[in-house]
Amino acid sequence: MKTYRDKNGFEVNPGEDWDNKKSDQTLKYMTDPNRKIGSKPKSKQPYDPLRIMLIEEMKSRNLDSNEIQYLIDTKDRSEIPEATPEQVGKLAERLERNRQMTGVAPTKLKDLEARFKKPKPFVKAKKVAPIPVEIPRVEVQRAAPIVRTPEEIAAENNFNQMLREHKETKLKDLNSGLGGLINPGRKRYV
Repeated sequence: MKTYRDKNGFEVNPGEDWDNKKSDQTLKYMTDPNRKIGSKPKSKQPYDPLRIMLIEEMKSRNLDSNEIQYLIDTKDRSEIPEATPEQVGKLAERLERNRQMTGVAPTKLKDLEARFKKPKPFVKAKKVAPIPVEIPRVEVQRAAPIVRTPEEIAAENNFNQMLREHKETKLKDLNSGLGGLINPGRKRYV
């Protein structure tokens, strides 16, 4: 189907709900010199270096609860509309129903407002100066050197001799017989 143009030159599809009144309103809106074109400008949030630093640190580490609460409290909420009276009424109904089911004391609307409207400032933990503490000196007596008896020295020499003999027999067994013939150029060590 062909489109046609109305008296102001707007293109209209057949069957479209369009009349001269709408055409005049549209023309008036489009030619209004006070009309702002494009999206409405965002409100400029005040410069907060701590908030910017925390947002950057969020990319590399997990923030603690105080830092997260600070980010939540300092967020610019000028774009967010406030609750309508109907929404507040529905919230009150839900709170009352929840209170009756759980048997908890009723929630007051002033408590809710106080909880959500006041931003809490971010408080850094104060550094405490170290307290000078005297560490008592403890005198430790050195243990007397162990004096070995001639029997202990003879037993240790006997044990070392047995280890050497065992090592030599292992080396001899690996390098002689069939093991020595298979790889004659390579000596095996234990």
